[in-house]
Amino acid sequence: MLIQEESAKLEVPDDYVIRGPGKRMPGFYNLSQKLNRDFSILFVKAVRPKMALDAFGGTGVRGIRLAGETGANVVISEQSPKAYEYILRNIAMNNLEIKSYNTGFYQACDEDVFDYIDIDPYGSVVPYVDRAVTSVKPGGYVGFTATDLSSLTGSVPAKTRRRYGANITNDTFRHEMGIRLLISYIVHRAAVFDRAASPMISFWNSHFYRLFFRVEKGVKKADGLIDQIGYVNKRHTLWGIYPNLDDGPVWTGRINDQETTERIAELSDSIASKEVGKYLGMMPFEDVSLLFKDLTGISQYIHIETPRINAVISRLRDAGWTAGRTEFSNTGIKSNCSVEDVISVLK
Repeated sequence: MLIQEESAKLEVPDDYVIRGPGKRMPGFYNLSQKLNRDFSILFVKAVRPKMALDAFGGTGVRGIRLAGETGANVVISEQSPKAYEYILRNIAMNNLEIKSYNTGFYQACDEDVFDYIDIDPYGSVVPYVDRAVTSVKPGGYVGFTATDLSSLTGSVPAKTRRRYGANITNDTFRHEMGIRLLISYIVHRAAVFDRAASPMISFWNSHFYRLFFRVEKGVKKADGLIDQIGYVNKRHTLWGIYPNLDDGPVWTGRINDQETTERIAELSDSIASKEVGKYLGMMPFEDVSLLFKDLTGISQYIHIETPRINAVISRLRDAGWTAGRTEFSNTGIKSNCSVEDVISVLK
């Protein structure tokens, strides 16, 4: 089947994935991951690497779009011979000069030096983090896509402990905590090799988390990032009604880089996607507070109907607080106020 995604013309399997994670297959193409790829394009445009690796090619869609829309020199690697055939046909169809290897990620890293590496495997990124952060050129960037959300959100506690060495409560805050757990894991693994992996962009959509890091050499920088890994107790951080539990270790610092998000916002008109704009509208507020204020839980506690979120945000702003929506909850508010301040506004 022939399809078009932004600048890329593609031959994909007839039974390609429309939504959800899908299943592994030769020439894997997932339409619901377009937002993921859109942010890859915008991020690469913003940071302007010279040499980019699409490490898990599938049909080659990400690498083809990177080459056609950003001007970067692109290499696509793909281990599956059948998928590699799709990649070769799609490169030819788009008349692009793209180097491609029918090899795995590790072998591709041995062939060239990259200042951007894109890791989008099927499942966890854990097997690839060490090689990615040590192979990228110092001062370069790595993008990670993780779909093992049951581990990262604490839905399967034994797997969370085994894979990430952490305890996460599977509650309404699980996706923000899951993002912060994955950041902490990558920051720590990079620090093992005296590298500082600083989060630049982080978001959750449906069945995946997407993170972008800048990776630099330096013990002091790595130690400074390690200092931002710790435990979160929601009773102490948010409100006394939450259990007195220490979740973590997780990342407690900023999950987005303001300068990068502003640059991406300037470039976003080049992408035909309403979802990109929605996320860019929320990203400036994600670092206003660690965790969000949950209007549903607050309203139940004080025995009122959950109010319209935009009205509450407007009232908080009128009261002098910074407040905005969060991607992690349809009824969550990121604000520098306390839960008690939200209650006073609601009453």
